Amino acid sequence: MWKALSAVILLFSAVGCGGNRLADEPAETLSIGTIPLSMEFESIPGGTFVMGSPEDEPGRSDNEGPMIEVAIEPFELLSTPVTWDMWNEVMGDDSRIPDPPDGVTGEHPVTGVTWTDTWRFLERLHRMDPEHFYGLPGEAQWEYACRAGTSTAFFWGESDDPGVVGRYCWYWENSEGSTQAVGVLEPNPWGLYDMNGNVLEWCHDTWADNYETTPVDGSCRESSMIPFRVARGGSWRSDVRALRSAYRFSYRPEVNGLTVGFRVMRTPSP
Repeated sequence: MWKALSAVILLFSAVGCGGNRLADEPAETLSIGTIPLSMEFESIPGGTFVMGSPEDEPGRSDNEGPMIEVAIEPFELLSTPVTWDMWNEVMGDDSRIPDPPDGVTGEHPVTGVTWTDTWRFLERLHRMDPEHFYGLPGEAQWEYACRAGTSTAFFWGESDDPGVVGRYCWYWENSEGSTQAVGVLEPNPWGLYDMNGNVLEWCHDTWADNYETTPVDGSCRESSMIPFRVARGGSWRSDVRALRSAYRFSYRPEVNGLTVGFRVMRTPSP
């Protein structure tokens, strides 16, 4: 299984952040059903944006710079993080992740998934729908979609007032110590829910301490020398600083914590 997943990941990397390529098998031999109806994707338009944060932004870390202009090709992004219901419908009896904590329902974001676990899910999605490449968003794609055309600290502006933040994010002020059902709070301007808070989201890229070597064409950053992967968005346990659009975090890919989930991107197969 790991050899097959490694091939998927390497092929994905070879074509950039546009999707994962399994093999040149005929589509009819890959299909094993259809993706869950609850998986709704938003179309993200192509464009350019400035990635990172200015030095005077409150809560900023040095790893959020230098600010660079990045070009992004159009893609689709799941409107919410992957939920327990989505995970179980796709994975069936092959879940292989810890059971959800007490009180968590199928509409909550799945947690306890390693970076490698996400690729088992993505591989199955591709087999269900060979007309698309499925993958994790690249770090630049993630920030571009989160900002949704904005350049402020948060996609709603600069306010960190709990009354404002709580309209969009589940975080330590309002989460009651747990994840919450997705799609309940207000989305960002591009129709994406829970981009900030609820769960940190795995990205495809390997970690870098700054953006000095980040590709400006929107492709993924990949290095066999770096043992960490990027996670974005803050979680139910985060303070407001981690809800900023530019906030970055890193984990080893084998980490499967209760604050980490993921969101799926896709592009058409050629």
